[in-house]
Amino acid sequence: MGINIQENPDGSVNMDMQMDTPEGSVRTSQSAGMNGVQQNVNIQESSSTGTQIQQEVWNPAAQPRTQQPAPQPRVQPGAPQRCMYAMNPYDFQQAKQSIEKQTFEDSKIQIAKQIAGSNCLSSVQVKEILQLFTFEENKLDLAKALYGVVIDRNNYFLINDVFTYSSSVDELNEFMMGK
Repeated sequence: MGINIQENPDGSVNMDMQMDTPEGSVRTSQSAGMNGVQQNVNIQESSSTGTQIQQEVWNPAAQPRTQQPAPQPRVQPGAPQRCMYAMNPYDFQQAKQSIEKQTFEDSKIQIAKQIAGSNCLSSVQVKEILQLFTFEENKLDLAKALYGVVIDRNNYFLINDVFTYSSSVDELNEFMMGK
């Protein structure tokens, strides 16, 4: 992650920030001066295509400007519309630790569902969460519940390894076919 702040001779200020993650990169630049504030955000997915989002905010004293609607970021086919990216690695590790701290599986399930209620996950992250559980039935129920927040449903087969019984894999596949 890098941040660069520059004050210009005319009194305006420019700030650039670059953050790289395994899922892609985000670059934001902002400039503020007498003519208002302008913010540009560039999101580049590691898969290939990038999405440019531009947002302009103007000083009320400045001449009114029209704002173009920002294009919507690309979402993987089959992913929930609210999901663009899986949880970042740091937040995910914190979430996993919260689940691990619980003594009883019912409490672990409750925490996992709470995390999924406000975050999106990758198939690999779901697999890591399921590995924290002992009982097959709990793993299966949670796998079904978390399927709704997975950004890469095409990779959901990766979680099959957490199941002991093939009947659990079959039941999960039937569930996924119905969605």
